Amino acid sequence: MRSKKNKYIRITGYVIIIVTLFLFGAIIIPKKIFEVKQKENLLGLYEIDITKTDYSNYPLDDVRNCKLMINSDGSFVFNKDYPFIYNYKGKWKPRKAGVEEWNYFYFDKPSFNDSQSSISCQVGDSWIDNTTDSLIVFNSLTPKQNKKPIHILFMQKVNKTYHNKVEKNIIFSNEEW
Repeated sequence: MRSKKNKYIRITGYVIIIVTLFLFGAIIIPKKIFEVKQKENLLGLYEIDITKTDYSNYPLDDVRNCKLMINSDGSFVFNKDYPFIYNYKGKWKPRKAGVEEWNYFYFDKPSFNDSQSSISCQVGDSWIDNTTDSLIVFNSLTPKQNKKPIHILFMQKVNKTYHNKVEKNIIFSNEEW
């Protein structure tokens, strides 16, 4: 009688382990795959989409050549220092799997004398035309002190991937990009 009971307990234990492994594989692995794909989709060179961005606080010539490079090492850099962006460079983190998750861009502090804490910005996939691989949206950008904001900045991808590291201390001219 005992051997049947022990056999039943062992089988139950195996079933619990198998179900746990299955659930782990069905829940965790797809999330990780999503996060890797999300990161790969964000990499590349972007230009401002002036047809969707409300840049009314600035003349067109001040925003027309706004470009952004998102690098695979977790850094980003704009092609120059714009007044409507807190700092032209920083680090980014891709969004995780989930409906209300955002990509986050953390701007470097411009100087050691800056008393303000870390500035970040939520960056989402486009909700206008569902082209998540080609258009990103900066939501509520923090401008430089005493400068006017661009509340929603749309950036259109120019190329599909860019894996080279950009030197973080260089502000590139438009000719270099």
